[in-house]
Amino acid sequence: MEDVIGVHESLAKAAAFMGLWCADCKADRAYQDDPDNADGCPIIAATMALRVSDPDYPPEWRYSAKGQPECTAFEAADTSRENDLARDEPLLPSPLEDCE
Repeated sequence: MEDVIGVHESLAKAAAFMGLWCADCKADRAYQDDPDNADGCPIIAATMALRVSDPDYPPEWRYSAKGQPECTAFEAADTSRENDLARDEPLLPSPLEDCE
């Protein structure tokens, strides 16, 4: 499954990816605002619990046509900033290696 992204490569790469995608996503906003009283994004939870090779690993975390990491489920929590974020610009070295 070379087209999906695993967070097990390194904490720095995972933090960079999640900072760009997850931090501004509607799916995780309630949890970010109040982690004690809200559920987080189920995609994030699954990527932390499963290996990329697992058949239940979320296909939403993958590489774009430009070879950059992306989350296809992303919905901007603040739509006024949606176009300000350069999510198709190189962020992480490509390709990320699956560390199994």
